[in-house]
Amino acid sequence: MVKRLKNIELNKIKVDEELYPRSQVVWQVYYDYAESMKTGAKFPPITLALHRRRLILVDGLHRMEAHKLRKKKTIQAEIHTGWSYDRIFEEAVRRNIQHGKALSPYEKRRIALKLRHMRYSLKDVSKLIQVPLDKIEDFIGQRMISSTTGKTLVEKEIIVKNPLKHLAGQKFKRRDFEAIKEAQKGHVRDQIGLLKDLISLLKNGLLDTSNKKVNELLEELKILI
Repeated sequence: MVKRLKNIELNKIKVDEELYPRSQVVWQVYYDYAESMKTGAKFPPITLALHRRRLILVDGLHRMEAHKLRKKKTIQAEIHTGWSYDRIFEEAVRRNIQHGKALSPYEKRRIALKLRHMRYSLKDVSKLIQVPLDKIEDFIGQRMISSTTGKTLVEKEIIVKNPLKHLAGQKFKRRDFEAIKEAQKGHVRDQIGLLKDLISLLKNGLLDTSNKKVNELLEELKILI
């Protein structure tokens, strides 16, 4: 295993959604980081793994976004070689759970399910995501519903019908039904938060309107509204 420090071009770093434990970037976090950087605050290097000729992000997504916001082209990185796919994911979880913005229950459940699929024991999952062992089974058992597709993200067992019409035809355990309804309520809160974030971005002029893709999405939003 080899570790080295090097300045890396931001556009050469791969954020692999299957390996990175965070499901979203929180603009308030990287905006605050960028403001702190302007005053001279020092941040630790991000962590990368060189795997199959790709530089895969292990830790430091918000620091990367803060550098982009400041129009920086490179960032200092700690690069590890010799890590397997599983090791990269485990290290990404371990490092992201120890500092920065706290992982959400949704993100922790997604991680736990992936670790179980990778044949990690409940004890190891409990230790890694920092959920007590006596609660880990119930924690993992709470089903997650995609806020965009309405589909379950794990195995299916019993048909769900009204009042959740958009989930009709899918299967869940009976004990999950109430958890599903609660999850839906949570996603409504998440959507409100996302809309508030968007309004704040627009009010404060934080959208990168020089970016072609950003402008295309803004035009699409105008049409939809």
